[in-house]
Amino acid sequence: MKTIVKASTPQDFLALVPQLVGFESEESIVFVAFRGKRSIGAMRYDLPVHETSSAHRRIATSLVGIVSKLPDVDAVLPVVYTAQPFAGERGMPNDGFVRLLVDRFEFSGIGVKDALCVAGDGWGSYLDESTPPGGHPLAAIRDSRIGEAIPADDRRPLGSVEEWVSLPTVDLAVSERVARRIATLAEVLHWLRAERRRDPHAAIPIGTNRSDSAPSSLGDAQIEAVLDAYLLDDLPYFVEMVFQCDPAELPDRTAAMLIHVAQSPALRDVLLMQWAFDRETGDRVLDDAVRFTAGEDAGALDTSSLMMGEGPRPDTDRIESAILIAKSLVSRAPRAQRPPLLSILAWLNWALGRSSVAGRFVDASKAIDPHYGFAEIIETMLGRGMLPEWAFESRQ
Repeated sequence: MKTIVKASTPQDFLALVPQLVGFESEESIVFVAFRGKRSIGAMRYDLPVHETSSAHRRIATSLVGIVSKLPDVDAVLPVVYTAQPFAGERGMPNDGFVRLLVDRFEFSGIGVKDALCVAGDGWGSYLDESTPPGGHPLAAIRDSRIGEAIPADDRRPLGSVEEWVSLPTVDLAVSERVARRIATLAEVLHWLRAERRRDPHAAIPIGTNRSDSAPSSLGDAQIEAVLDAYLLDDLPYFVEMVFQCDPAELPDRTAAMLIHVAQSPALRDVLLMQWAFDRETGDRVLDDAVRFTAGEDAGALDTSSLMMGEGPRPDTDRIESAILIAKSLVSRAPRAQRPPLLSILAWLNWALGRSSVAGRFVDASKAIDPHYGFAEIIETMLGRGMLPEWAFESRQ
């Protein structure tokens, strides 16, 4: 959020937090980081489900370390979001864990401006002894007018995690049609690879069967697939063309080509990195894929670190567009071919700092293929609380 908005009361501050993180948080803890009097970012994490004090200490230490990586952060304000009741025998929800966090932050030299809780039946401050036992009414947050100070162009569309992970609804007939196109394309590509092994420089005449590996017939669908195969010869060019399409109106033919491409780990990475950055990056990743296939060590490739979040900040607008495209593809893809696309969605959301959304897409991928490699990598990154380097860069 570019506009500077001053929150003079805790309830006004709580009314602004969803704008900082981009959605309404549930069972979460949000850390709003400050440099002086101005907020410089917000990070959201799932509330710990472990009840042991040792687990809480480990998680608190890890979270403080992650927040501390923000440049020039000198203070923080944690906010707990939970459906647990505010009133009860235990007092405020997650009281012990939050006080542990406060101690850890202060020990690390980072001040704590306040520590707030938005529970199922009220809100309050962990550090304010005058907070009523039942908390303050939630209506005070809902009735805040501070959002009116944010210009319309700077307001972020809000939703829940459920809304972020929802997929478009597609008729079964559409899915079956796309599946047939994918199968035809795979058959034709297999044929073309065989022909090119026979003669790398020969043109493939459409309408004649030149070898035993050829499709049983070259009807209209096969001819279209041959043309698609040649278009995929310049994958970065094709990927960039897709950005000109409305995701809701993406042709089935185009969807089938992208779904097929995503099944190859090397080409999936081209697709993903070009979506996140630009055409030039797609070309570089494709060149590195060729070098890797030729036997070069992955660690020596120029683009190998991008996947781990090391490098320049990606283009947020491109990523948001790519998420819509990828969702459209997942909704039309055969179930067995969804894990690469769901993992792409996980990475794209991770790149934007939406770790909880990324985790949901990882879960969906692993529900289909528990051993899909890219999903396992992202799951490990999320489990370690890893964020991309650009999350710690100053935007000012």
